[in-house]
Amino acid sequence: MYWLTDGSYQMMFLATGAGVVVVDAPPTLGHSILRAIAEVTSQPITHVVYSHHHADHIGAAAIYPSKAVRIAHGRTRRLLHEVRDPNRPQPTRVFSDSLRLEVGDQVLQLSYKGPSHSPDNIFIYAPRQRVLMLVDIVFPGWVPFKNLARSRWPAASDSGPRIR
Repeated sequence: MYWLTDGSYQMMFLATGAGVVVVDAPPTLGHSILRAIAEVTSQPITHVVYSHHHADHIGAAAIYPSKAVRIAHGRTRRLLHEVRDPNRPQPTRVFSDSLRLEVGDQVLQLSYKGPSHSPDNIFIYAPRQRVLMLVDIVFPGWVPFKNLARSRWPAASDSGPRIR
Protein backbone atom coordinates (compact mmCIF):
# COMPACT_ATOMS: atom_id res chain seq x y z
CA MET A 1 0.00 0.00 0.00
CA TYR A 2 1.21 3.46 -0.90
CA TRP A 3 -0.11 6.86 0.12
CA LEU A 4 0.33 10.05 -1.89
CA THR A 5 -0.49 13.43 -0.38
CA ASP A 6 -0.06 17.11 -1.09
CA GLY A 7 -0.61 17.96 2.58
CA SER A 8 -4.35 18.49 2.37
CA TYR A 9 -5.50 15.88 -0.11
CA GLN A 10 -4.48 12.29 -0.43
CA MET A 11 -5.01 9.12 -2.38
CA MET A 12 -3.80 5.58 -1.91
CA PHE A 13 -2.91 2.72 -4.19
CA LEU A 14 -2.10 -0.94 -3.86
CA ALA A 15 0.18 -2.95 -6.13
CA THR A 16 -1.52 -6.35 -6.09
CA GLY A 17 0.49 -8.56 -8.42
CA ALA A 18 -2.53 -8.53 -10.77
CA GLY A 19 -2.72 -4.77 -11.31
CA VAL A 20 -2.95 -1.57 -9.33
CA VAL A 21 -5.99 -0.53 -7.32
CA VAL A 22 -6.23 3.23 -6.82
CA VAL A 23 -8.49 5.07 -4.42
CA ASP A 24 -9.48 8.60 -5.44
CA ALA A 25 -7.77 11.13 -7.72
CA PRO A 26 -7.55 14.63 -6.24
CA PRO A 27 -6.89 17.24 -8.96
CA THR A 28 -4.16 18.78 -6.80
CA LEU A 29 -2.17 15.56 -7.24
CA GLY A 30 -3.13 15.05 -10.89
CA HIS A 31 -0.43 13.40 -12.96
CA SER A 32 1.81 13.04 -9.89
CA ILE A 33 -0.33 10.00 -9.17
CA LEU A 34 0.73 8.28 -12.39
CA ARG A 35 4.40 9.15 -11.78
CA ALA A 36 4.23 7.80 -8.21
CA ILE A 37 2.67 4.53 -9.38
CA ALA A 38 5.30 4.18 -12.14
CA GLU A 39 8.07 4.59 -9.54
CA VAL A 40 6.74 1.58 -7.63
CA THR A 41 5.43 -0.84 -10.26
CA SER A 42 4.96 -1.44 -13.95
CA GLN A 43 1.58 -3.07 -13.28
CA PRO A 44 -1.38 -1.40 -15.03
CA ILE A 45 -4.15 0.36 -13.13
CA THR A 46 -7.03 -2.12 -13.18
CA HIS A 47 -9.40 -0.79 -10.49
CA VAL A 48 -10.43 2.68 -9.35
CA VAL A 49 -12.38 3.25 -6.13
CA TYR A 50 -14.25 6.51 -5.53
CA SER A 51 -14.57 7.50 -1.85
CA HIS A 52 -17.41 9.87 -2.80
CA HIS A 53 -18.47 12.10 -5.69
CA HIS A 54 -16.85 15.42 -4.76
CA ALA A 55 -14.53 16.87 -7.41
CA ASP A 56 -11.81 17.76 -4.92
CA HIS A 57 -11.27 14.02 -4.34
CA ILE A 58 -11.98 12.40 -7.73
CA GLY A 59 -11.74 15.37 -10.11
CA ALA A 60 -8.68 13.90 -11.85
CA ALA A 61 -10.15 10.38 -12.27
CA ALA A 62 -10.11 10.76 -16.05
CA ILE A 63 -6.32 10.20 -15.98
CA TYR A 64 -6.93 6.53 -15.19
CA PRO A 65 -7.30 4.01 -18.01
CA SER A 66 -10.80 3.86 -19.47
CA LYS A 67 -10.69 0.04 -19.23
CA ALA A 68 -10.19 0.14 -15.44
CA VAL A 69 -13.13 -1.05 -13.33
CA ARG A 70 -14.49 2.02 -11.51
CA ILE A 71 -16.16 1.18 -8.21
CA ALA A 72 -18.41 3.41 -6.10
CA HIS A 73 -21.52 3.48 -4.00
CA GLY A 74 -24.80 3.57 -5.94
CA ARG A 75 -25.46 7.11 -4.71
CA THR A 76 -22.13 8.20 -6.18
CA ARG A 77 -23.27 6.97 -9.60
CA ARG A 78 -26.50 8.99 -9.35
CA LEU A 79 -24.72 12.13 -8.17
CA LEU A 80 -22.09 11.90 -10.90
CA HIS A 81 -24.82 11.39 -13.47
CA GLU A 82 -26.32 14.72 -12.38
CA VAL A 83 -23.07 16.71 -12.63
CA ARG A 84 -21.89 15.11 -15.90
CA ASP A 85 -18.22 16.00 -15.38
CA PRO A 86 -15.91 14.37 -17.96
CA ASN A 87 -13.10 14.45 -15.40
CA ARG A 88 -15.15 12.19 -13.10
CA PRO A 89 -16.17 9.20 -15.25
CA GLN A 90 -19.15 7.14 -14.18
CA PRO A 91 -18.47 4.06 -12.05
CA THR A 92 -18.83 0.76 -13.89
CA ARG A 93 -19.53 -1.24 -10.73
CA VAL A 94 -21.64 -0.08 -7.79
CA PHE A 95 -22.66 -1.48 -4.44
CA SER A 96 -25.25 -0.64 -1.77
CA ASP A 97 -24.04 -1.78 1.65
CA SER A 98 -20.65 -3.43 1.25
CA LEU A 99 -18.26 -4.92 -1.25
CA ARG A 100 -15.17 -7.07 -0.72
CA LEU A 101 -12.74 -6.24 -3.52
CA GLU A 102 -10.05 -8.87 -4.06
CA VAL A 103 -7.40 -8.14 -6.66
CA GLY A 104 -4.26 -10.26 -6.76
CA ASP A 105 -2.91 -10.61 -3.24
CA GLN A 106 -4.76 -7.56 -1.85
CA VAL A 107 -8.20 -6.97 -0.34
CA LEU A 108 -10.21 -3.80 0.19
CA GLN A 109 -13.45 -3.87 2.14
CA LEU A 110 -15.77 -1.09 0.99
CA SER A 111 -18.76 -0.24 3.14
CA TYR A 112 -21.45 2.35 3.34
CA LYS A 113 -22.64 3.33 6.82
CA GLY A 114 -25.06 6.11 5.82
CA PRO A 115 -24.70 9.79 4.96
CA SER A 116 -21.83 11.63 6.63
CA HIS A 117 -19.70 14.29 4.95
CA SER A 118 -21.70 13.61 1.80
CA PRO A 119 -24.63 11.31 1.07
CA ASP A 120 -22.31 8.78 -0.61
CA ASN A 121 -19.13 8.70 1.51
CA ILE A 122 -17.76 5.17 2.00
CA PHE A 123 -15.37 3.43 4.38
CA ILE A 124 -12.36 1.87 2.64
CA TYR A 125 -10.56 -0.68 4.79
CA ALA A 126 -7.41 -2.63 3.93
CA PRO A 127 -7.38 -5.49 6.47
CA ARG A 128 -3.89 -6.74 5.70
CA GLN A 129 -2.40 -3.30 6.35
CA ARG A 130 -4.95 -2.43 9.04
CA VAL A 131 -5.63 0.91 7.33
CA LEU A 132 -8.98 2.68 7.18
CA MET A 133 -9.50 5.49 4.69
CA LEU A 134 -12.47 7.66 5.57
CA VAL A 135 -12.32 10.83 3.51
CA ASP A 136 -13.29 14.24 4.91
CA ILE A 137 -14.29 12.84 8.29
CA VAL A 138 -11.14 12.30 10.34
CA PHE A 139 -7.72 13.71 9.52
CA PRO A 140 -4.60 12.27 11.21
CA GLY A 141 -3.19 14.80 13.65
CA TRP A 142 -6.22 17.08 13.41
CA VAL A 143 -9.22 17.60 15.61
CA PRO A 144 -12.40 16.59 13.75
CA PHE A 145 -15.22 19.01 13.12
CA LYS A 146 -15.99 21.21 16.10
CA ASN A 147 -19.08 19.38 17.37
CA LEU A 148 -18.24 15.84 16.29
CA ALA A 149 -17.06 14.61 19.70
CA ARG A 150 -19.39 16.64 21.86
CA SER A 151 -20.94 14.86 24.83
CA ARG A 152 -22.91 16.10 27.81
CA TRP A 153 -22.36 15.10 31.40
CA PRO A 154 -24.74 16.74 33.88
CA ALA A 155 -23.06 18.66 36.66
CA ALA A 156 -24.19 21.33 39.09
CA SER A 157 -22.00 23.95 37.45
CA ASP A 158 -22.59 22.70 33.94
CA SER A 159 -23.86 25.46 31.72
CA GLY A 160 -23.86 23.35 28.57
CA PRO A 161 -22.13 20.62 26.61
CA ARG A 162 -18.37 20.19 26.91
CA ILE A 163 -15.84 18.31 24.87
CA ARG A 164 -14.06 15.66 26.95
